[in-house]
Amino acid sequence: HIISNNEIVIAGRKLDANFVRMRITELLRYLGVPPHLKGYGYLKTALFSTVRNPELLSAITTKLYPLIAKENNTEPGLVERMMRHTIETTWNRGDIDCIIDLFGYSVSNERSRPTNTEFLARLTDDLLMRL
Repeated sequence: HIISNNEIVIAGRKLDANFVRMRITELLRYLGVPPHLKGYGYLKTALFSTVRNPELLSAITTKLYPLIAKENNTEPGLVERMMRHTIETTWNRGDIDCIIDLFGYSVSNERSRPTNTEFLARLTDDLLMRL
């Protein structure tokens, strides 16, 4: 769905790629995702990719992780682990009210953090609704 380096098509609309990246950054900040963690950058790349192509959500391990790994000269397993660590850290230390707002249930010891796929799917859905 790429038109040029600066424009992408999302749901039939041409959008500025930098605008989309800015919205992703705002959403991650809203949740309290720690930007100093390596997985933060991987999450940003993953969300940009899944917003452009939501079908990647059904091929996280076979397509998305390898895509991010290739861009960052690393291994897909490392991408998965860094993203999982970042999601877990966000779940435990992020803005609880924002997490509840986005995920719709309380954050407690009874409810474990979402999987990488669940986390990406929820944020992708939110971004697609707002874009």
